[in-house]
Amino acid sequence: MNFSLLVDALVAAKLQGVSRRMTELVLQTLCSPRDAPAETVTISDCHHDCIFRECCRCRFVLFKQRLLEANPDFNFRQNVAWHQWVTKEDQETGKCHNCHKVLYHDSVFKLLDVFGACVTTQSKHLFHFHWQGHQFELIRQNLKPGQLLMVMDFTQNYEHKQADKPQSSHWHHRQTTMHPNVAYFICPNASCGLQWKEDLMMLTEDREHCSWAVKAFEDWAFEYLEKEVGLKITRIIELTDNCAAQYKSRAPFQIISEHPFPLEIHYFGQWHGKGPGDAAIGRLKRQLDDRQRIEQCDIGDTLSMWEYCVESLCPEKLVGVLPSPKCILLVERYRPFNRGEG
Repeated sequence: MNFSLLVDALVAAKLQGVSRRMTELVLQTLCSPRDAPAETVTISDCHHDCIFRECCRCRFVLFKQRLLEANPDFNFRQNVAWHQWVTKEDQETGKCHNCHKVLYHDSVFKLLDVFGACVTTQSKHLFHFHWQGHQFELIRQNLKPGQLLMVMDFTQNYEHKQADKPQSSHWHHRQTTMHPNVAYFICPNASCGLQWKEDLMMLTEDREHCSWAVKAFEDWAFEYLEKEVGLKITRIIELTDNCAAQYKSRAPFQIISEHPFPLEIHYFGQWHGKGPGDAAIGRLKRQLDDRQRIEQCDIGDTLSMWEYCVESLCPEKLVGVLPSPKCILLVERYRPFNRGEG
């Protein structure tokens, strides 16, 4: 986020040679690979020492020098303004408070120094980001019949908003826990051979985001895929967040040891960005918010939200299942697509 704010400030200052694309800016601070054309270079083509900032030749000073040469008539001593998100520490307690957006005023030289300190950490982040995305696509495109690829991650709870409510209810909002299980698998029909994708969205009023909730969501997803879809699961490949309380601690590992199917789990790194689960829940939240704002419909709890989605939102694609009184399963179906397609 701070990187984007700094780029916006540099672009607003009308500096030549500054791109809005993060990858292009980071590549300008690294040594160019000898074997790859400059037009098609990606972060993965760069040398390991350059990506992890262990190379003594590629430095931000060279990028700064190129900017000076590209803007010979520019006044780098003029004052500019930029924003940064900072975490403030209480001097009495020593505890850090929430992030605040702070406005800075200084010269363009100072802005470039701040930008240089920020851009040097982005090469490692971009490398991990592209590598994880490549590994996911490699697994997805090589799925075999009976194998199930699932991407799971808790999302932000959905806060129910109702129209024409009294003032007393303004301070109390009901929330719904949303946990997407995005499933990829080969069609069980032997004559089809195409890959299916189904967004299994778990909705519940229980707000405990723990490993036992994840186990229940998994069991209901497996039951749905076996009974409703007819999938005969032979192996499960899971990609999850690395949160200890949900996927990566003593309790999840105990659950793994008792798993009914052969299982392999891959954990996304920190700051892994948005994935298929975030896209599925994001679409659902945006549609619900838009419909409530336009139609003034009443969606005050989890059950009414599920009923509205199944009946009115997109009945040709959304399927509702009630696996448990405490949880509701909302399935968004997609047409089959070839293994090489997204």
